[in-house]
Formats: sequence, structure tokens, C-alpha cells
Amino acid sequence: MKRVLGTGFLVMVFIGCMIMVLINGSVMAEGIEQKPDLSKIKFRMIETNGIKMHIAEQGEGPLVVLCHGFPESWYSWRHQIPALAAAGFHVVAPDQRGYGKTDRPEAIEDYSTLQLAGDIVGLVRALGKEKAIIVGHDWGAAVAAQASVLRPDMFKATILLSVPYGPRRKGGTAPMEAARQMPGPKVFYQVYFQQPGVAEAELEKDARRTILAMLYFASGDAPADKRFTGFFDRTGGMLSSLQVPEKLPLWLSDADVDFFAGQFRESGFRGPLNWYRNIDRNWKIGAFLLDAKLNQPCLFIAGEHDVVVAGFGKGGFDRLEENVPHLTKKVLIPGKGHWIQQESPNEVNRLMLEFLQAQNRGRKRDYKTDEINETNGKLQGLIRGELSNRRSPNETRHFHPDVFSVYLFRLFLYSLFFLVFGDKDHLWIVFLVVVGGYTAEEVFHGAAAIDRKEGQLIFRRVDANCGSWQPVLAYEGDYLFVS
Repeated sequence: MKRVLGTGFLVMVFIGCMIMVLINGSVMAEGIEQKPDLSKIKFRMIETNGIKMHIAEQGEGPLVVLCHGFPESWYSWRHQIPALAAAGFHVVAPDQRGYGKTDRPEAIEDYSTLQLAGDIVGLVRALGKEKAIIVGHDWGAAVAAQASVLRPDMFKATILLSVPYGPRRKGGTAPMEAARQMPGPKVFYQVYFQQPGVAEAELEKDARRTILAMLYFASGDAPADKRFTGFFDRTGGMLSSLQVPEKLPLWLSDADVDFFAGQFRESGFRGPLNWYRNIDRNWKIGAFLLDAKLNQPCLFIAGEHDVVVAGFGKGGFDRLEENVPHLTKKVLIPGKGHWIQQESPNEVNRLMLEFLQAQNRGRKRDYKTDEINETNGKLQGLIRGELSNRRSPNETRHFHPDVFSVYLFRLFLYSLFFLVFGDKDHLWIVFLVVVGGYTAEEVFHGAAAIDRKEGQLIFRRVDANCGSWQPVLAYEGDYLFVS
């Protein structure tokens, strides 16, 4: 009788779960974690290439440098930094030259891609590293590609988001010279950015409106007929064609917009716009890179509706395999736009981690014996930190109303299993699964990650009865015990 009543109750819970899933289905379908845990990110200033650069960093392990685009900052990587750090990487996202709290040289020529790539090279050296994997989005992709082509000894692998790599070809015209010759009533936004002071006056008038309009209308959420194409009427400014949306998309919060806007109120737009004012200069001084290929292993990710790959940059996207011989994957995420790592953070994280872990397999061990002994305690703390970071019951994602239905449904499934099979002695597992954020596999077997992948947390059984598991780090098949 009790079992029948209990089962009836669980059926009611199940129906309630399904209703909540339907209500919140759109959020779950997007897979968006709107409030990533940024509490473990540390900030500092470093000196590189003659400037002081502000960086956000988290984690220990192989170095991954994240280069942002326009108009953004380190904050555009807010979903990636904690995820990559938890997977065993030392993640560094700088405010690049002219942005945020990083220095803003006055001279336009100080913003060429050679200088920008030099900033990242100096950053790697300032961190005491010799090698790194470089990731870039938008303008950051151009910096990542340039750094990879010029310093293959330092940057062993590359991830490009939104902007494909393409080398200078024989002959042709400087890009802005060609763009100025385009017929018609519309002007290309990069041409509009060329005259110092003009775009600054418009964009700085209301930084919040500027950020909100640009983020929304270049995203996959904007209506197709109003989505930013890169062109607008010559008679008005760029923002005249971009209205503020009535409702924010799911991936963008008021706090996000306020953060970006606050940074640009402090720094202004002159530094970032100077990147565009070097486009023709980059073309002219880059003659020595004629037909140069990006030869590192490379991952490319963009949104289906990205204005670059679907519009004015489609040619580069179509020729990506030719220009990047070791392209491992070329991904267009359906329904998404230009701000891909913000619009689809979970899928981007998955693709990036898959690529990063593949690059680290078979890598020669970087740690010397004395360094291992010296950092043993730090690694143990790192593991504990990673585990708490992944499963802390205080994490927003575990109790966010949009995903709470998933945990109710999980409670139903595990409760039903133990109720039906009469194994009530192990109902404590339900608590671990639902409240603690563990998976059943982690509860029963110690950890979900069991592959011998470098930088991956794995567990080796110590007790024959599965009563004790010991965390280790794997480096090319060698096990380094840290507990």
C-alpha cells in the first residue's frame, strides 16, 4: 500500500516536472548558463611590448590565451574561463591594447596587427611560459591567426571564432581602398570607422545604447530583415539602423550590458577603432606573408547567421580548408550569430575542450621532477577547487529557476529506481545527485572522466570494495598522485 501511494506521489512529481520543462524548454534548449561563477577569476596587470596589460586568469596547467573582439573585453569570455580552468588549463583573457584597463597608446600606427600579436607574445613570456594555445574571436581571431603564422614555435594550436583566416594574395587593392569604391547608397562600417573622431562621437554618446544595439543586431536573435549586415545608409550614422531591442535575448543580461558599457565609458572607443584604421597598413606591411598558410592544428567555430561567414567574409570561410591545411573541424552553430561564445556558451565550451584535450594527448611532459615535487600541494588544492567548482551546491546553475525542473526530474527518476527495487538504504545517493550536482556515475564509480587524457582529472580505485578513490593527474600515461 505504501509503495502504491509513494509511486502515485512520484507520478504527480513527474507531471509537474514535465510542465516545468515545457515552460523552461527554450532556455534549456539553448543550453545557456546565464550566471557563470566568476569568483575564482583573478586580475592583475602585466607588462608586455611596452604597455601595461590588464588580464583575467584562472586555473593551472597548459596555457590558453583568449583574445576578444570589438566591442568587447575579457568579459566576453566569462563562460569559457571557468569551464576551461576546471578542465585543467591555465586560462588568460586580456583586455587587449586600447580596451578596458589596458594601456591606450595615442598614435594610430601603434595598433597594427604586428603590435597586437607582439602584445600576446610578450604576455606569454611575462607569464613565464614558452608555449600556448591561442584562441580569438572577431578581431581577436585576426590577432590569433597573425600570432600563429608568425610564431609557430610559441603557439602550437589555434582556435578561431567568427572570423576565418585568409592570407594576402598576389596583386589586388588595399581593403579599405576597395571598400570605398563600392557603388550604391550604403557605406561599409569599416570605412565609416576610418576618420578619427567621427565614429567616436557617435558611439561614445551613449555607451550603453551602443553596446546593446551592436550585441543584439549582430546576434542570431535579431529579426533576419533587421540583422546587421555591415552596411548602412551614408546619410546617417551606424547606430541609426540599429534600434535598441524591447527585450534582451536569453544569453544577454542587463548586468552584462552594464559591464561592457562601463568599460567603454572609462576607456572610450578611440583605441578599439584604431584597430580598424590600420587595416590598409596591415595589408601593406604584410607583403612578406603572401599566400602564407596557418599550419597549426586549428578549430573554427561560428554562428549560422554570423555577418562575417554569411556575408562579407563568406569567401574566406569557403577557402578556410585551403588556407588552414590542418583544420580539424569547421562548425556553424544553427540559429546563432556573431557573438558565438556568448550566444551558445555550452556548445562552444564543448567544442573547445574537445579540441584542447586532443592537442594535449601525446604531448611531451612539461613538468620536471623537481617542479612536480614543488607543486604537489598546489595540484592537490587545484583538484579540490575543480571539484568544488563543478559541483558546489551554491552554484547558481544548480538552483536557477530555469533549470530547476531538470533536478526535479532527476529526483523523480532516481527516487523511482530505489523505491521500485527496494534499495532504500542508498537513498543518500539521491541527495548527492540532486543537491550536490553529482552524476550517478560519479557517485558509484568515483568520477565520470576516466580517459587517460593529459590535464584531465581521473580516479584510480584504491579500495577493492570501491570504498576509496584517489584523484590523480595524467601526463602522457604517467600518473602523478596528488592525494
